[in-house]
Amino acid sequence: MKEQVFKAKKGKFVYVLVLFAALLLVVLWFSANVWVNGILAALPLLLCVWLYFDTYYTVKNDSLHYKSAFIKGSIPISSIRQISVGATMWAGVKPALAANGLIIRYNTYDEVYIAPEDTTGLLAVLVALNTEIKLITTKKSEA
Repeated sequence: MKEQVFKAKKGKFVYVLVLFAALLLVVLWFSANVWVNGILAALPLLLCVWLYFDTYYTVKNDSLHYKSAFIKGSIPISSIRQISVGATMWAGVKPALAANGLIIRYNTYDEVYIAPEDTTGLLAVLVALNTEIKLITTKKSEA
């Protein structure tokens, strides 16, 4: 099977976080201790940029791989039991940058939250590889 890459959906919160980190960098840069404050303020901005550009999902070799900066892993597609569509998970493994994504339940008790731009495309690929996946549509929340 050919490798398929799905970009992560980026929510409004991510843009606000990057803007806040950039403003913090500018404010601290012009304070008394330019180098110390500038370096300390640059760290959150660099983390935000890393998350922004390095979050994606890949389907290859019958596995779903997710990566978001330092969070990465893979799920055998055959172990996926259920996918909640349009849901948001507030705790747990969440390599995503937006709300209203997919909660993937696999194995017995494991779950991960992802938010691809092309939800329909990713779901089509996963269901084609594992017809036993149960899809549950949830009401979208305003997040």
